[in-house]
Amino acid sequence: LDLEGGEIVDVAVPVAGATSAGGGGTREESTGQRKSTRRLSGASGSRKSPRGAARGSAASGAGVSVAANEGASATAPPKNISIKTNRNRNNNPRQKTWKLLDTDPISQLKTDYVKLYKSKKCRTVKFYFENSLVVDTTKTFRELGIGDGDMIYAMENSKVYKPI
Repeated sequence: LDLEGGEIVDVAVPVAGATSAGGGGTREESTGQRKSTRRLSGASGSRKSPRGAARGSAASGAGVSVAANEGASATAPPKNISIKTNRNRNNNPRQKTWKLLDTDPISQLKTDYVKLYKSKKCRTVKFYFENSLVVDTTKTFRELGIGDGDMIYAMENSKVYKPI
């Protein structure tokens, strides 16, 4: 780790279930650029950088469990997507584009949509994707299969959606 003064520090991170002959259940990450080493482990570290803590470094926490890392690697990281909305089945060739994460819930699009079109008397909105109503607004775009460049039909104030 590179702390404030350019000092390179070796960090020992406890790993659940892993033991080595000389480490006693820790994994050491060293850069090999400095002759002397200083080990920081959990709460006993005396020099903690607020910048390092913001990045989630190992020196700012008590340790990293292997189970937590396995759960994070099972799902893909959030991806930026752009969604187009067709307002009330209009024929306008230029649709409103929204830039969101695929892990955002539909309810976020719903609140942003109502906020944007509030001045045009929009009080409620229902979304349709592939000719079916999106009922559960707590689901994410990824869960519903909505990806980059997809079109969502937004029907305002209880207007009826008629599929083509």
